[in-house]
Amino acid sequence: MTPIHAEQPRGAVRIGCCGFPVSRQRYYEAFRVVEVDSSFYQPPRQATAERWRREAPTGFQFTVKAWQLVTHPPTSPTYRKLGADRPERLDRCGHFKRSPEVRLAWERTRRLARTLRAQIVLFQTPMSLRPDADKLRDLYAFFETVERGEFLLAWEPRGPAWTEKLVARVLADLDLVHAADPLALQYPGRPGPPASTAPPAAHTFPEGAGDARPPASTAPPAAHTFPEGAGDARPPASTAPLAVAPSGRMGYFRLHGTYREGRRVYRHRYSDEELKILARLCRFRPTFVFFNNSEMFDDARRFAETVA
Repeated sequence: MTPIHAEQPRGAVRIGCCGFPVSRQRYYEAFRVVEVDSSFYQPPRQATAERWRREAPTGFQFTVKAWQLVTHPPTSPTYRKLGADRPERLDRCGHFKRSPEVRLAWERTRRLARTLRAQIVLFQTPMSLRPDADKLRDLYAFFETVERGEFLLAWEPRGPAWTEKLVARVLADLDLVHAADPLALQYPGRPGPPASTAPPAAHTFPEGAGDARPPASTAPPAAHTFPEGAGDARPPASTAPLAVAPSGRMGYFRLHGTYREGRRVYRHRYSDEELKILARLCRFRPTFVFFNNSEMFDDARRFAETVA
């Protein structure tokens, strides 16, 4: 299977939604990619996944969001949507714990991704996953030992504790694609690290991290260099997304709406100006753009017209 980033020229953009906001047939007629979001709550049955792959048109791409049992603890309100097919020991789930339950959840996710012939699996981590010594140790252990196969693994960290420098270090150490909402950085009070555009430096782990520190042979990521000829295409400092700063073979953008007083507002229609900024941020490398707001279907179509 040819890697996605090798298939597309710089600036190629794949546009879709997080989930199917309309009928699948109507969606297939409008877009060429979808992020399977329902798998986060409960992976669909094997027969369902096979039907989705069979009915999708030739060339249609799926990406898959990892089951919440890998990333989220049972205290998360998202567990209310967890189906009956669940392990007995939920207390051993989430936060990449080194447990049979987390490994089983990954295997279920991986099987779904293989059935859909997906190439990217997304891990969205909750605010409760803070970069303390134990959680860093478990996160590193998971990604260093998990069976990836042919998949690219994308990670969407959440919360201000995940600074730019730390995120850049983890991405480089663990060979992950950074998933982020690039437009969130322009909203006052948005969650996440400051909108600095300084190049990432080596991360200093918290005192007492002990074995959570990665091997000394792992070099910190180098500063990102924009492609030659980018010139004025470089995004303004006020809107440069963290997703661009650490560098990487491809971009993975997830548009969650606007932010007010530090909280995400799902009910949002993106303005023409916001879509133009987003288009400028997609110029540097192959980029997947998924809308996850109340107007996701219409906004994704409008954005497709913007970049056409």
